[in-house]
Amino acid sequence: MPCLSLIPAKGFGLNNFTTEAEVVEAIENINRAVVWDTNSYNDLVDLRMKQMTTEIFRPNVPHIAVVLTDGKAQRDEWTKNQGQKASQAGITVICVGVGQSINHQELLSIASGNSDNVFNITNLEVVDNIVAEVGNRICEAVDPAE
Repeated sequence: MPCLSLIPAKGFGLNNFTTEAEVVEAIENINRAVVWDTNSYNDLVDLRMKQMTTEIFRPNVPHIAVVLTDGKAQRDEWTKNQGQKASQAGITVICVGVGQSINHQELLSIASGNSDNVFNITNLEVVDNIVAEVGNRICEAVDPAE
C-alpha cells in the first residue's frame, strides 16, 4: 500500500499480511508527512513504476489503487497524462476527492475518465457510504476463481 504525498513513499505490500487485523494495524501505523502541495502526477508515476509491480502484486489479480486527493494538483496536465499511463498499465484507479473545493475534472483524469470510479467526500456523513461503494468496486473486479 503506497503512501502518496509530496514525495511518495512505500507504505507496505499487501502480500506481507494474512489477516484483516494485520492490514488495519499497518494502515494505522503509516507515517504521514505534512504536505503543502498536491503532486498527484508524481504519486501516479511512483504508483505505476514502483508500487504496483509484480514483486508486490500477483499478475493475475486486478491492480486497483484508491487515491485520496484534494483535487488541486499543481500540474494538472501531467496528472492527466499519468492517470492515462496508469490505466494503460492495467491499474484501475479509484479517485476520492476530499474537501469542499474539489476539482472534479482532475479527479476524473486521475481515474482515466471513468466517472464510476470518482467519489467526493465533502462531509464526514458520506464517508461510510463511499467506503462501502469503493469496497464493492474492488470486490467486483476480483474473480473469485483466481
